[in-house]
Amino acid sequence: MKNNTIRIALGILTVLVSVVLIIYFAPRLSNIHELRSLKWFPVITAFIGFYLAGLTTKWLNIKQLAFLLLALLIFIPVRYFYFPLLLYLFFTAIWAIVLSRSAIKRGVKIILSVIGIVVFTSLLFKQPLIIKKEGFKKEVDGRLLNAKVIWDFSDNEIKTITEEVFTNVDEKEVLLADFQDKIIYVSFWATWCGPCIAEKSLLEKLKQDLKGNDMVVFVDISLDRNKANWRSFLEKYNPGGVQLVSSSESVTRRNFEFLCNFS
Repeated sequence: MKNNTIRIALGILTVLVSVVLIIYFAPRLSNIHELRSLKWFPVITAFIGFYLAGLTTKWLNIKQLAFLLLALLIFIPVRYFYFPLLLYLFFTAIWAIVLSRSAIKRGVKIILSVIGIVVFTSLLFKQPLIIKKEGFKKEVDGRLLNAKVIWDFSDNEIKTITEEVFTNVDEKEVLLADFQDKIIYVSFWATWCGPCIAEKSLLEKLKQDLKGNDMVVFVDISLDRNKANWRSFLEKYNPGGVQLVSSSESVTRRNFEFLCNFS
């Protein structure tokens, strides 16, 4: 029993170390633009981590392997633990563990692999894949310089404004639809997001440059769960534009189909 506990702990540790190393080093070593915001990235990260964990715990039976799924909690602090991405991660973990076991029937592995490949492929092509070239730069207006678009199938999609309700500093509910007939420049940030804070000065400069244009509305949406931190930041720096905060970080992520980056 003691040996099995140690093996389970070893498996969980394998997942944790693998996931942390991949999430930390992959964006730094890769030329893929905003790699952490691509939904297939955490999925492939989970696959590698749980496959390695399956190999290092080959002495455990199927029931004991279920404890390895506790390692999925590592995706909470890195902001990947939300619906529906959570379902993809859960399936990927099971798929990877099954593939690592020689005792499991080949037919089961094939079925899971077909489903897994279909899911991964759909995630892979759902978002643009952009490669950063030498001299890559992102302009204040969002344009990318010296970047190669490998694929982007989102150009023809008709986007609609989400009906998600946000809250302003006066505790009043606000919809993006409230700014209809305006050009809405929406930025997402959080007090815990280093890169977001680093680019705040550029955003404020852009607000000043377009201050005289009544057709443009700047809306900053915070993902802070700690509303006190959000309010303290606003009181200290008094940023321009409309300041809102998300009522549910996971809902906002799902509605706008993005993940935050971390330094």
